[in-house]
Amino acid sequence: MREIKFRYIFTNTDGTLKLFHTTLRQIEEQSLPIGFTNCLTNGEEFERVLFTGVKDKNGKDIFEGDILIDGGNKGIVEYFSKIGLFGINLGGNSICNFQEDFLPTDCEVIGNIYENPELLEAKK
Repeated sequence: MREIKFRYIFTNTDGTLKLFHTTLRQIEEQSLPIGFTNCLTNGEEFERVLFTGVKDKNGKDIFEGDILIDGGNKGIVEYFSKIGLFGINLGGNSICNFQEDFLPTDCEVIGNIYENPELLEAKK
């Protein structure tokens, strides 16, 4: 059975971020990462994103919000609910979905939109 993974991004009141990776099994068994429960009980703002189920060319898990690069193309991993697929937003109206246009195993995760927004500034 495929392991369901999440990335939680907590924003402290001072604007700093804390990222935690957890699985559905850890949540069900209440064996959460150290510090995770404190963030929840402190009422910190958070966002939860999903693991796409695939890894990059270096074997790193790819999550929503990750920034991928493949040759000269750079994009953000998103879930496109209208088509029910994960894909890469290349900016504007240009998207690639994992199944038809883009093989994540040929690309590399270089950061994410939470910790590394500067990686996207060249796109603007």
